[in-house]
Amino acid sequence: EPRKFAYSIEAKGPGKLNVGVYRYVDTPDPKAKYGYRRQNLPSKRIQSFDLTEKMARYTGEYTIPAGEWNAIEVQSDDGIMVGSVTVDPVPSSGKGR
Repeated sequence: EPRKFAYSIEAKGPGKLNVGVYRYVDTPDPKAKYGYRRQNLPSKRIQSFDLTEKMARYTGEYTIPAGEWNAIEVQSDDGIMVGSVTVDPVPSSGKGR
């Protein structure tokens, strides 16, 4: 089933901060070494932020489609300072974290 997560990134500096996901699916295959075959899907940018010289928190949410696995990617221009990154599941009811 789909799974939603929320992310929060504290950053500052000149330029952009990009948030994306690497995507893949695992297909059962009893003949494979680990019992499945992994297929990489195209990565996806989910949000971009224009930063300022003052440290600020940037947040967002993303829903991983059913049957997919994702890894979050935080990418920035040169000179960006990242203070912290948190990623939390959002309960399926959509209330709170």
